[in-house]
Amino acid sequence: KGLGTLTLTASDGPHVLELLATLGEGGYGTVYCARSSLHGDVAVKCIGHGGDMHDIADIEHEVAIHKRLCGADDSPFVRLLHHECESVRSILVLELVCGVELDDVVARSPSHTLSEEEARPLFAQLADALAHCHELGVAHLDVQPRNALVGADSKLTLIDYGSADFLDEGGRVE
Repeated sequence: KGLGTLTLTASDGPHVLELLATLGEGGYGTVYCARSSLHGDVAVKCIGHGGDMHDIADIEHEVAIHKRLCGADDSPFVRLLHHECESVRSILVLELVCGVELDDVVARSPSHTLSEEEARPLFAQLADALAHCHELGVAHLDVQPRNALVGADSKLTLIDYGSADFLDEGGRVE
């Protein structure tokens, strides 16, 4: 049985989210696996802010980062599908990326390390994702193994833009 439902307002009517499982919790909020009436299976990031204007500004900044990075379906970034800011919380509906955190990939290997042959394609994808971020004028600022998901097809997706920031014309964080 699910964890409950959320109903959001979408341009084409109600957007019902059935929360299925908790994917992770952090200092800023909780991420759930959910079934969306509009998008199928998704990740839902619920962020409590209690109306604090600084927190709301941070969330709006994260949404702006997502919008800057959203592109083609083969993008190395998780896509923002919908967002809504309520009086005491914000909800971000994100593409659900089925994968394993990079640190778990390493931990699951028999030697708890990756050979150069195993690591090279993953780190090449990570470097490409970061270069693409920078080309789009964004610095991720929280690159760590738990923010890189590796799918069954070995495709790496960079997640969690809560710490990200825009780059100025000189390539420096604004």
